[in-house]
Amino acid sequence: PASSHDSSEGSSTKRTEMNDRSQQWKHRCEELKAFKALTGHCRVPVKYVKNKPLGHWVSNQRAQYRLMTGGKQSSMTVERIELLNGIGFEWQVPPHSPRDEEAWQKRYKELEAFKTKTGHCKVPKRFR
Repeated sequence: PASSHDSSEGSSTKRTEMNDRSQQWKHRCEELKAFKALTGHCRVPVKYVKNKPLGHWVSNQRAQYRLMTGGKQSSMTVERIELLNGIGFEWQVPPHSPRDEEAWQKRYKELEAFKTKTGHCKVPKRFR
């Protein structure tokens, strides 16, 4: 049988994990502040070469916000929203330029042709 000691160890581990995640979140927030000081905005590309984890983190903040505002389970909190708003975080990325849209449509048509030819959309990485 589990003792109360076992139970407190489990909750202590959970608290430590939550504290570690909170510290990591705060660290990324500081990195975002530095990024904004450098660039004048908070639109970190997902594949930001100088700091890939920051790019993924920013994308994840938007995803967690969408979940929260959609009434779904999320790690986003009101406190985090306020902190990010204070930095000037943009919850929605501006729409792409017409050139981006043209390129996307071209690739979409290529994918349709590929599917017609092969019967699937599992395009190999090195496909030309």
